[in-house]
Amino acid sequence: MEIAILINEFPPNIRSGIGRYAETGIKYINQVDNTSMSVFTTNTGYLPQHQDVNGILVYRPMNFIQKILMRYREKIESSLLSRLLLFINAFINNFQFYRFIKKRHHNKAFDVIVLHSLIYSITGFLCARRLGIPVVFHKHREEFARMPDWWRRDPFKLIELSESAMEKLAAKIIVLTEEMYAENLRYGICPEKLMIISNGCEVDLFKQVDLNCSSTKQKMTELKKELNIADDRKVILYVGSLTEGKGVFNLIRAVKILINNGHKVKLVLVGSGRNAKVRALINNYGLQKDIYAYYKIIDINSLIYHYAIADVCIFPSITKEPFGTTVTEAMSFGKLVILGYGYSKLFAEYENKPCAFYVDGNQPGKIGAKIAYVLDNKDRFQEVAQNGQRYIQNCFKWETAAKKTVVAYNEAISSNENLMASNL
Repeated sequence: MEIAILINEFPPNIRSGIGRYAETGIKYINQVDNTSMSVFTTNTGYLPQHQDVNGILVYRPMNFIQKILMRYREKIESSLLSRLLLFINAFINNFQFYRFIKKRHHNKAFDVIVLHSLIYSITGFLCARRLGIPVVFHKHREEFARMPDWWRRDPFKLIELSESAMEKLAAKIIVLTEEMYAENLRYGICPEKLMIISNGCEVDLFKQVDLNCSSTKQKMTELKKELNIADDRKVILYVGSLTEGKGVFNLIRAVKILINNGHKVKLVLVGSGRNAKVRALINNYGLQKDIYAYYKIIDINSLIYHYAIADVCIFPSITKEPFGTTVTEAMSFGKLVILGYGYSKLFAEYENKPCAFYVDGNQPGKIGAKIAYVLDNKDRFQEVAQNGQRYIQNCFKWETAAKKTVVAYNEAISSNENLMASNL
């Protein structure tokens, strides 16, 4: 099976959860028998346009807009001009992708198009309508619900229209949870199109880390020293995009409340996004010694030790989060986890026992109170952490998710062949 993947992040260009999916999920799918992959993705300006990455062919085209973005990105970060240029770049990329796929399709190169990013929906539409290649739509989230002010960010409803068009066009739609499945049924999507396949977690990677090993303890000590974390401070870890919808700004405000109330804590932020705004907020509150922010995604081998030193991991999302790669990682490591109400109840319990704590990400006071409550009762709540660890290790293996995904792709190909035969 020849698979064409359309996705806006692919290593080393990782900025969010979809990039983490590309880093792990695509690798496991490619390992399933009789599959071969080509990835079509964004070029940051410094990456090869054609590359073989462990047997996966990666195509990252360049254009003049991308060169402008590469040169002036820092000066126009988060501006209207930046968003406009990104939109134009994506528009051009769509036709670059389609031209490449069309050229190869003369030899029947691709059996299925897999769409992970709606910005490439034009390519998906053209491949389905003009080339007759079935499309599988991976819904990593409900796009219109990403931000509280989505209507301001998408005033012409381009995202909503693209999502609706792909839902009608796709031969199969993969959703992550039962909640997403029910929500899509309410939208009027045909149930035969929908398949529930949760993402996985590299559980073996976390199992290999022995916290009682002397070398691991030394690395943890060195990391705490590097981050200037005193021995008497509790470590709060957040991994993800630094945006309003993720609850990061309210988390910073919650840390200010905790510090004012005498709690000895240090927040570590791993990720990027609204970097300038996060930095300004930290400075305004005088939290330079109480918060360490990387303002970038870090390598998984380094991230492991950040999970190791954490006393609690928190993901206080305000907007809907049907899944969370970093949540599964924290749980797999046996860490206490606090989630915003935006998160799916997928992580709430396992075998009728709690796996995580939930909090209103809109309320800094409640976030602070929940963190203090969990940290003050850390030993008592170890059962919750251990149950979460069992849940992830038993139910979220990438090998299983990859096999189910390939089944969905095969079903899409079969349904497309049946449709074409009926039209003859």
